[in-house]
Formats: sequence, C-alpha cells, structure tokens
Amino acid sequence: MNVLDEARRFFAFLQSPSATRRLEALDTRQSARLLVLAALVLAAVYAVAVPFQQRVAIAHGATNLFDDGSIPQGVIITLALVMVPIEELIFRLWMRRPRALPLCAGGAALLMTLSFGPAGQMTNWLAFGAFGMGCVIWARVRKLPPDGPYEAWLSRHFGLWVWGSILLFAGLHLSNWTVDTLSPAVLALVLPQLALGLMASFVCLRAGFRWAVALHFANNLFALTL
Repeated sequence: MNVLDEARRFFAFLQSPSATRRLEALDTRQSARLLVLAALVLAAVYAVAVPFQQRVAIAHGATNLFDDGSIPQGVIITLALVMVPIEELIFRLWMRRPRALPLCAGGAALLMTLSFGPAGQMTNWLAFGAFGMGCVIWARVRKLPPDGPYEAWLSRHFGLWVWGSILLFAGLHLSNWTVDTLSPAVLALVLPQLALGLMASFVCLRAGFRWAVALHFANNLFALTL
C-alpha cells in the first residue's frame, strides 16, 4: 500500500464517496497499515483541533459533561468503549451492507432524538417510532431482488448519505456539551468527531467495517488520555 496513493484516494473520497466504494478492497496487511495511517492522521488533527476547541469552549461558556467531574471516571471509560460498536453499527455498517441503510437511519433517528429531544414520553415515542419505521422499511428492502431499483437509487445518492452520516455522527457529540451562547462557532466543539467520521468512513469503504470499529476504539482510547 502506497501512502501517497492512499492520500490521493482519500481526497478523491472527499469529492466522491461512491468512487471509493468501487475500489478493490484491501487485504489484511494493507488494511492494518491503513488503520495505523488513519490513526496518525487523527492524532495530528487532535493536536490542532483540541486547542482551538478549548478556545471556542471558553468564548461560548461551553462545558464538556465528561470533564466537569459530575460523571465518575469508570462510567466515562465504559461509555467511551461501549458506544463504539453502537455508533459504528448506526453510522457506518450500511456503507458495507447497503440494504441495512433504513435500519441504520432508524437507529440514527433514535439516538439523535434521545440525545437532543426534550425529556418526556412524547420524545420516547418519537424516537422508538422512527426506529420502528426504519425496521419495517429494512424488512421490505432486504427481500428485494439484487441490482434492482433500490441499489440504483442508493448508487445515485450514495455520496449524500455518506456525508449525511458523517455530519450526523459529529453533530451527535454536541450532546456532550452544555453551551451558554449558541452560534455557528460552537460547531468547532465537534471538530475531532468530524475528523473521526471522515477517516472511519474512508477506512470502512477501503478496508471493511471491522477496521472502522478498530479505528474508533483507538480514537476513543487516545481521547481518554488527553
């Protein structure tokens, strides 16, 4: 695996995720190298993004719920590890298993609604209703013949779904913060998660879903040391 070639493929992925989908999959050794490369890139992003993130947090009175001491360290570590497979199943499994998209979209709706919706029974009904609808659509889609209208539709809009998934993944992590002053600048609080979403999506398409999970685990373990 040539590092420069993979860098070019990553920038091509940013322009057209569907082009990455059509590339030949990497073998195990190549996938491991890509994982290390992606982890190094994320570490470099953290070196730049975290100080900027801290300045934005101070300017807007933002507090990270995991840094204010209200949550025990053991709970934080458990959540950081347990949420990895859950988030990867919701936001990236469909990239390798396209027919799972309705199920993953329902899971994303469930997670986003529970994270940002007002506490109450109505929010719970909406969240689980959206997930249930995703399950129903998935049950129908998975029985469709291969190479039919669904695959054609997804191929046309694959890039939009990838970018939507990346942005939702990053946006989800705004729920980790309490903010005094709302403005577009607070989006900088999730720059590390945006970078992770980009790299994990690329790794998922190039190497496979399990490698995206491994990258997410490595990222969270690194973040716990900061």
